[in-house]
Amino acid sequence: MTNSFTNASAKDAGAAWLGGEFAGKLVVGNWKMNGLATDAKALVQALVAQGAGDKSLAPQGQGQGQSDVQLAICPPFTLLNPVRQWLGAAPLWLGAQDCHAEEKGAFTGNISAAMLRDAGCQLCILGHSERRQAGESSPQIAEKLAAALRHQLIPILCIGETLAERQAGQTLAVLAEQLASSLPFPLEGSGNSGGGATPAPIVLAYEPVWAIGTGLSATLDQIAEVHQFLRQQTAALGHVPLLYGGSVKASNAAEIMALGDVDGVLVGGASLNAEDFGQIAVAASTVLAGRSVSTAAA
Repeated sequence: MTNSFTNASAKDAGAAWLGGEFAGKLVVGNWKMNGLATDAKALVQALVAQGAGDKSLAPQGQGQGQSDVQLAICPPFTLLNPVRQWLGAAPLWLGAQDCHAEEKGAFTGNISAAMLRDAGCQLCILGHSERRQAGESSPQIAEKLAAALRHQLIPILCIGETLAERQAGQTLAVLAEQLASSLPFPLEGSGNSGGGATPAPIVLAYEPVWAIGTGLSATLDQIAEVHQFLRQQTAALGHVPLLYGGSVKASNAAEIMALGDVDGVLVGGASLNAEDFGQIAVAASTVLAGRSVSTAAA
């Protein structure tokens, strides 16, 4: 099956996705509130120099090329334009860490989806737990997601449970509620960004709140259980790429991405180091060489 991510130009990536199913691995770096111009430029140049997103990162002797691994980086707003310039023709995608629901207006300190598209973004992270904990609600996130889709940005919708919710056995119920209330369309499959029956191009990221920035990571069994559940929950929308996020690093990325329902990872701290991020890309390529089959029911 053709990987519509890698065949799409950066400008028309979202539109191209509407015509096919994502079949590779997506590795997204969330820089959070990190990066001044000098250090950011060095990081981007290092990624480009080592061939990030290029077949040169594929392990020697593997039949699957790096062309089936799509890399993206999400720097702070202040760095979007310079990062776009530094990337040049490199096949990395550019993403933002949030957007406002409105097109324009008196919203001091906010950035609209139209502005992000104008800045060259293909992706936008929405609903990250760090923003939810600051008071952002699921209905507000749904409005932002609708705005992102209107401007052909592929939203990465983040959901995740707290430690207390997991210990109370509420993980799947919490995730189901967050998912349903954070989408601007029903899960039954009527959502689209251009009419007809084509599912809207979205990515879903499972990030357990207790594993973000703590050095802790969910166990493989926990990740597999949640991703299988989310695969079933989103079945009516077509194949929604499912990412795992939460202290992802080079040492655990391969085993996480080897799980059948994990289509990639959302990386925090490790994305600020070119060598570490590159090794996670290599891990994705290695996994694709012997990709496991989804465990979700058909």
